[in-house]
Amino acid sequence: MNTIELQEERFRNLIKKINHGIILIDTKQNIVFINKKACSLLSKKNLTCLGEPLDKILAASIQEKIKPILLEILGSSLNRTYILDVTLTNSYNLYDPRILRFSVSSLSLKHVEISLFIEDVSYEYKLKMLKKDFARNIFHELKSPLFNMQSILETLIEYYDNLSKSEKIEFLNLANTENLRLSRLVNTNLDLMKLERQFKLSLNDINLIQTSYEVTRTYCLITKSKNIELVVETNQINLIKGDFDLLFQVFSNLIDNALKFTNHSGKIIIRIFNYKNNNVVKPRFFTDINSKDYIRTEISDNGIGISQEKKKLILDIINKPEESFYNFPELGLGLSIVQTILKKHSTQIKFKSESTVGTTFWFDLVSKKA
Repeated sequence: MNTIELQEERFRNLIKKINHGIILIDTKQNIVFINKKACSLLSKKNLTCLGEPLDKILAASIQEKIKPILLEILGSSLNRTYILDVTLTNSYNLYDPRILRFSVSSLSLKHVEISLFIEDVSYEYKLKMLKKDFARNIFHELKSPLFNMQSILETLIEYYDNLSKSEKIEFLNLANTENLRLSRLVNTNLDLMKLERQFKLSLNDINLIQTSYEVTRTYCLITKSKNIELVVETNQINLIKGDFDLLFQVFSNLIDNALKFTNHSGKIIIRIFNYKNNNVVKPRFFTDINSKDYIRTEISDNGIGISQEKKKLILDIINKPEESFYNFPELGLGLSIVQTILKKHSTQIKFKSESTVGTTFWFDLVSKKA
């Protein structure tokens, strides 16, 4: 074995140990070498493609981007390296695609002209999207109390001379409430970054009726400017165990969505009532009726409703709230956080909607026994 052949043999043994996918091709773009990792990344079951054209093992979406680069390298005497990312269009999950990174280089070895290094960078892309969407969610969540404070203070400044002392104090108290909520939201959203980690709730006895009134007070100026009626309908209910700030945020996000899709002079109704859920379980030898008392909260609007296509997108958000790149601005960026908060309370968001009629979102929380 001469020196060149010995070097080539050492090179082949070396690249077999590399964790990336590797393909070596000759001047005719036929495969000279391919490792198991490359076969796996390209969804090929075996290595019986040696001597075959490279096109035979590449998907059309990859060929489209790789071919011009191969021709350029083969037509040049310079050593060059090109790096490109390719999204596999035949991925089973359209919302979670596989992305492969190709590093294509000229390689001056006997019978080998070009090397292709392949790695799966899907997770890297997913992390980038999560970071971007987290920043977007933060902006969305902080915008509501900031806007409310701005509206309150502008009203106070404009009508200062016409307001009584008690009215001025009420406006200042509202602004202070929103300021405190803003501070809590920052801390809450930082905690919600840890979706896959343990997140400890601050559980206390909560009266959802009182919570709903506190939330609706912060929307008085917005609803007035749009001539939208925001009402609370309820009866006597028991307390629930929950995290006040997080549930406040759930109410706020759902009202924000309702306001977004409700026309001028529309109506938004918050209904809170006792609800008994009878789940009849039929084991092998006996029937057990598991009856629990819940407090149901509904937030309904008579707005434009949600199309069938967007209903499917909402289901994606509800089913996988932690993958927040499933969010869609037109559906409300806070919906995934709503679902995440409710999951921490052992429940989930549900909805029904009819185009041009309106939409209702609701959730159930276990009632604390009186």
